[in-house]
Amino acid sequence: MEKKVDVAIVGASLAGSSLAIRLANLGISTAVVDKSAFPRRKACGEGLSDVAVGILQSLGLGPALENTEHHPFHGYQAWLGNFSVDIACRPPFRGKPKGIGIQRYLLDELLLKKVSNHQHVDLYLGKKVRRVERDGEQHILEIDNHTTISAKYLVLADGANSILAPRLGVPCKKAKVPRWGLSWIYEGQFSQPVHRVAIVIKNGYEIYCTPVSENRVNVCFLSRKEFISELSDSDRSKLEIAQALEKIHFRGAAASKPVNIGPIAASRRPVHHGSVLLVGDACESLDPISGMGMTHALITSMLAAEALNSVINLSVPRDTAFAELAKKREAAVRPYRGFTRLTGILLRGTRNHERVLAALAKTPFPLHIRNALSVDPLEGSAASAFASAILTVAGL
Repeated sequence: MEKKVDVAIVGASLAGSSLAIRLANLGISTAVVDKSAFPRRKACGEGLSDVAVGILQSLGLGPALENTEHHPFHGYQAWLGNFSVDIACRPPFRGKPKGIGIQRYLLDELLLKKVSNHQHVDLYLGKKVRRVERDGEQHILEIDNHTTISAKYLVLADGANSILAPRLGVPCKKAKVPRWGLSWIYEGQFSQPVHRVAIVIKNGYEIYCTPVSENRVNVCFLSRKEFISELSDSDRSKLEIAQALEKIHFRGAAASKPVNIGPIAASRRPVHHGSVLLVGDACESLDPISGMGMTHALITSMLAAEALNSVINLSVPRDTAFAELAKKREAAVRPYRGFTRLTGILLRGTRNHERVLAALAKTPFPLHIRNALSVDPLEGSAASAFASAILTVAGL
């Protein structure tokens, strides 16, 4: 069977599905291919920022999102022993939430349901791309079930460890020191209302606790490979998790087996390579545990849709549209890249964590990742200057 479309997208998760919806709404025919079968669990912080929620609402998913099990949050609370600092909070929790916690498989289901019902989208789940090549101006993809897809434009949304990117000669830069993650869903009860994501910072690792429903919490570890391996099957993880969950007044037990992710090495590829576009982690991998990756996926898919619409429907020259896309993406992604680098700095062990975190809470973050901050500024300028220097190095 042969199918001809305007755009072929490899990868059906957040970046790929949201891009397909936008293109289909513009009348651009699309085929979406993913080797995975859905629904699936994925090691992820499962926290959507207010920016990400707004993008999903712009896709017409607002009502469906509201009716899906989730938990609103108003900011982050970082813990170092008994010391804590609120980051990016709206005190005292007035106005709309900063974001929501939602299980990833539920979010994927929402997007894929909309994709599968659209007349301009052909969806191929559980199908591997066996071969990809160029035939003149067309990309030819051979997938399982003897199906061939022909498209003028190809979009890679298949993650940081993209298989197709190296095949197509897309250059990639990767950080030397990768990190690894481990994620559980815990089920139980909150002893009081909670509207923060807890970040527990220990020596060499972080624990993220994100409420995702009235009785469920996503728990994620982020650390080096050896530590994650020790935790995946040990009593130590139970103790560490129980102590972390106390920070959000939650008690419960694991409702799922842990899911691993890694290696997570900050990787960057160009946003376009000829007529191939890259979105989400395939373009640049950001911290999947702190939620930056999901926001990045939705932003880059939105910008890619604008560029493809300019070329296909508005007859803007490809090179012009894609160069503009690269500029817009860099401006939009820079704050999230900086936040990811910052968590890496803290994870590696910065001296005087307490002073650094407190200073960061009062340092002007870009609007994308903060609104009002709820901690008194540190006295003196040294700590604030040090925090600003860290943010500069981090790219904020």
